[in-house]
Amino acid sequence: MLALLTAALIVSIAANAAAAVNCGNSLLDPGEQCDDGNVLAGDGCSDQCQVEPGYSCSAPIAPNLTNQIADPGFEAGPGSGAWIEASIAFGTPICNLAVCNVSDQRSGDYWTWLGGVIVDPEDALVAQTVVIPETATDLSFWLWVALCDSEADYIEVLVDGEQVWTLNGGDPSCGAVDYSQVVLDMLPYADGAAHEITFHAETFSVNLDSSDFHLDDIELIHGPFNPVPSQCELVAGSLVLVKSVSQSTFSSVDEVIEYSYLLSNGTTITLYPPYAIDDDKTSDETCPAEPASLPPAGTVTCSASYTITQADVDAGSITNVATASALDAVSNGNVVTSNQDSVTVNYLDPQGNLIFEDSFEN
Repeated sequence: MLALLTAALIVSIAANAAAAVNCGNSLLDPGEQCDDGNVLAGDGCSDQCQVEPGYSCSAPIAPNLTNQIADPGFEAGPGSGAWIEASIAFGTPICNLAVCNVSDQRSGDYWTWLGGVIVDPEDALVAQTVVIPETATDLSFWLWVALCDSEADYIEVLVDGEQVWTLNGGDPSCGAVDYSQVVLDMLPYADGAAHEITFHAETFSVNLDSSDFHLDDIELIHGPFNPVPSQCELVAGSLVLVKSVSQSTFSSVDEVIEYSYLLSNGTTITLYPPYAIDDDKTSDETCPAEPASLPPAGTVTCSASYTITQADVDAGSITNVATASALDAVSNGNVVTSNQDSVTVNYLDPQGNLIFEDSFEN
C-alpha cells in the first residue's frame, strides 16, 4: 500500500536537507560524516558530506581563536603567577599608573616596561611556558619604542632560549609616538609541545639616558584561523565504486533515470580494461575503453540509464545495486571486483508528496 511519509521519515529528510545546505563549508555539521569543502561526489566525501565507499576521510578542523598566552595584557598585575617576572632595577617590569607613575599601556590598565632606567644598567624580562599547537602560526605583540639611548640597548624574543627576534636602540622605530604590532613566525615550534617564550631587554645608559621598550597585548592564537576541510583517500587494496544518479525523485512512467559510476583504483597495482558495471536494474551499462590502464588512484567513469515502469510507481521508489570490475593484467588477467553501491530514487506524486512502499497495514 502506498502511504505518505511518516513523521520519522520527514524528520530524517529534514536533517539530510539541513546537512546538504551546510555541506561544503569545511565544518562538521549535524548529519555529516565529513566535509571536504566542496559538494562534489566521487572524491571520497559525497555531495551530502557522507564518506563514500572505499574511502577514509579525516574530520575537518574548525577554527580555534583561543589565545594560548595566559594574561596576555598583564591585567592580573605583578606577581600573579601568569608570568615569570624579573628586573634588576625594579623587581618586576609589569607596570600600571600606581606602580610606575605613568599610563603607557596600549589597553587595559597594565603593560610591561622593559628598560626605563637612567644612568644605571637594566636587565629585565617576562617569560611564560606555553603549549604551541601544530595549528598555531604566529606570535604577535604590540611594542612601543618610546626612547632609545644607544645601539647597545636591545629587546629580544626567545623561544626555549633561542633568539627569534631582536631590535636595538639604533632602530628607526626609536622615538615612536605609539605602539605598533610585531608578528613572528612560530611554525618551527608548532609541535603541540610546551615552550618557554621570553621577552627580554638590556639597557646600559651609555649616553646617561634610558631606552624604553613598552610591551602589551601578546597573542599566540591556537588556530587554525580558517576551517581545514576533510582529507579523503582511497582505502588501499580495493577497486572502489561510487554510484550517483541525476535526480532524487521521479514522477511518471517512462521517465528515464541516468546513472553514473565512478571507478577508482584503490589498489597498489595497475588495472586494465575492460571496465565493466553489473547493475541489477539497468541493461545498457557503458564504460569507456580508455584509459588503456588505470594506475593506483586513477579513475574512470561509466554510465547507464533506466526507464521507470508502473511497478516502480506502485512501489514508490526504485533502488538498484551495482558492482564494478576491471582486470589486473593486459591479457588473461584476473577480475578485480569492487564494492557494492546502491542509490534510491523516490516517487513524487502529482500533489508533490513523496511516496514510499508501506511495510505494514494501515
